[in-house]
Amino acid sequence: MLFRSDGLARQAILRELDRGGQIFVIHNRVRTIEAVRERFEELVPEASIVVAHGQMSGRVLEGIIDAFSQGKYDILLATSILENGIDMPNVNTLIVDHAEWFGMGQLYQLRGRVGRSSQQAFAYFFHERGRGLTDEAYARLETLAEHTHLGSGFQIAVRDLELRGAGDILSTRQTGQVASVGLHLYTQLLQQAVRSLKGEATAEAVPTYARDRVVIDLPIPAYIPNDWLPEMALRLQLYRRIGSLQTAAEIETMHAELVDRFGPLPNAVEGLLYQIRVKLLAGALRCIGVVKPRQHILVKLPWLASVDREALAQELGEDIEVSRVAVEIPADELWQIRLVDVLEHLRQGMPESVGA
Repeated sequence: MLFRSDGLARQAILRELDRGGQIFVIHNRVRTIEAVRERFEELVPEASIVVAHGQMSGRVLEGIIDAFSQGKYDILLATSILENGIDMPNVNTLIVDHAEWFGMGQLYQLRGRVGRSSQQAFAYFFHERGRGLTDEAYARLETLAEHTHLGSGFQIAVRDLELRGAGDILSTRQTGQVASVGLHLYTQLLQQAVRSLKGEATAEAVPTYARDRVVIDLPIPAYIPNDWLPEMALRLQLYRRIGSLQTAAEIETMHAELVDRFGPLPNAVEGLLYQIRVKLLAGALRCIGVVKPRQHILVKLPWLASVDREALAQELGEDIEVSRVAVEIPADELWQIRLVDVLEHLRQGMPESVGA
């Protein structure tokens, strides 16, 4: 067995056993699977283990699966034959040995063998230490770690297509603009270009104060630094995800995920997430821009002419001015906190006719 994280594997197994569950362990080499079984018996002597693989006769294999499903064994050590057609709600921990041997679709299918009940499921993908992963193997594991929510199969399929190439239409390997921006963004741009050539209206041509049309120009860095994440494909992937955030809760979740994956965030990344938060709030206000032309932060709102601006200025604070076109916030040291507070206050007091 080539695990270098025996402690983690043992911890995962014992945690599942403590709550009365069972475990799948995947090792996709029949020749060495018995050695892996012996290693697991040493690692977790408390657990009973049974082996299953495709070279067994149908009758023997059926008996093993049946005995495991009845709870006679704690661990089913098997090859990738478990990839399809196995539905065992009591199995909620998966351990995959040498995950770099598998394609993304295989790993996704294997991960789907657990989490088929109300219990929290756990999937562990181990790879051999000391032998560097290829770029594609690393990208496959990273994609699976990133997309864990329900309904993420489409995003995983698109990423898999980007990694392996799209076949004859876009060549056997993606090149040029497709490789630079990713298949998802490329198809969006292609669709916009086709509509433009056909003379059809596009989303960009429709006047709106929706979120995507708000101009945000604030004096803070807002990007993913190259020296923090050198891999261009990963940066583009994160830009797409950050740009698609829709709620404050999603922004907080993304922040926590980035810290967990990459450590403390650079100021530029913090600024990027902050600007997305401002953009969401401003879009809900039918705002047309949040900018800093001089010594103030201007929140441009076309509906201010129809409200009691004096009363609104008193509510927001003495040093905040309200004109017919914008709310002006002093660009002092606390302007980032004050800007969010002002936007949230404006959203609560926005006329119903504007928010409709």
